[in-house]
Amino acid sequence: MPERALDELLDQAIDAILAGAASEPSGPELDSLVRIASALREMPAEHFQSRLKTELQRRAFMTPVEN
Repeated sequence: MPERALDELLDQAIDAILAGAASEPSGPELDSLVRIASALREMPAEHFQSRLKTELQRRAFMTPVEN
């Protein structure tokens, strides 16, 4: 049986991350990519999102309207 392509394995691992399930180890290259994907899943931090929202709302409110 041919070995599955790295992109297919990564796709399945990301699906597992999104579903909250653990993925099976498949080698150092894939494991590194899975760790990165897991870290990115939790970004941006919630405090960043709320701070950005507040900043954007403030800017929208302060933007002068031209006639």
